[in-house]
Amino acid sequence: MLPPAPAPEAVLFRATPRRTAGYIAVCALATWCLLALASALVSLNTGGFWDGVRFAFSPVVILPALAGSGLGLLITGAARVWARLSAAGLELGHPRSILVAWPDVEAAVRRGRWIFTTVEIVLRPDAPVAEHDGKGRLPMHRMRRGRRGYSLWPALYDGGVDAFTDALARHGVEVRRP
Repeated sequence: MLPPAPAPEAVLFRATPRRTAGYIAVCALATWCLLALASALVSLNTGGFWDGVRFAFSPVVILPALAGSGLGLLITGAARVWARLSAAGLELGHPRSILVAWPDVEAAVRRGRWIFTTVEIVLRPDAPVAEHDGKGRLPMHRMRRGRRGYSLWPALYDGGVDAFTDALARHGVEVRRP
């Protein structure tokens, strides 16, 4: 359950089930394709084409594809961080939330492409962060070059990366590439 919005015009961004399922499917399919291709090439060198095809659909290849699905689920667990932008600042939650005022957000760094895009919110070194009461974990922060930041997966948000970065830019946050 989300805490009340800090301002009436707040815009909420959170991962949608449809996009999350698509992300997991892409992870599983990419894992299967890479393993099937590698195993087919090995089989072609040792046997024949149909041995490679048979091997591509064997448990030796299918089980790692299932492991890729599990990895996708694990990663999307970290992607459950939601963001709410308002005049009061940027609120990040997982499900407990923190609120960062806009002057304390130094920049947003956009990394990756397509559904693998992450946006890291970089805070000023002396930025205070207000924590909302409630049960659950806070969003994980990471230190990069001595700066605290919070990574988000806006490709999983309804509206996607562009809608999220546009909303950040409207609030005066510079969105840049590394």
